[in-house]
Amino acid sequence: MAKAGELMIEAGRRLKAARLALGYKTQEPFARHLNVGLKAYNSWENGERMPNIAAIVRLHSLFGVGPDWIFVGSLAAIPYSLAQDLTAAAAEAGATVGGAKPEFPMQVHGGRRPASVPDRSGHTLHEQAQHLADAPVDPKPIDR
Repeated sequence: MAKAGELMIEAGRRLKAARLALGYKTQEPFARHLNVGLKAYNSWENGERMPNIAAIVRLHSLFGVGPDWIFVGSLAAIPYSLAQDLTAAAAEAGATVGGAKPEFPMQVHGGRRPASVPDRSGHTLHEQAQHLADAPVDPKPIDR
């Protein structure tokens, strides 16, 4: 199991990779977007402190980069094109992807998961659509 210091350093490297993958060459404008000071952001990226959860939530809502990437290195929930950029930037920043070995994300089209990939309940979109097609239809028309 990794020590706290190693986790902070790795989170900082992944945060830097996210910044670079999103096209921010310097820390200042990126920190501004996350509503944090440059000194605080710099301490996160340098692995001196752990990023605060409010900034991670903002990072996710603005750019689609969530805590799974920052803390674990998982690309699973990240759109394919961004995941490719993150993988390249991670190499530049010295960050690991998916822990010990690289993890390749599924390709996502238009922000949706492919129809053959199960959701958290274990059902694919095909199965969900079939369930809806088999459901009884209310014969009463909707009053407008």
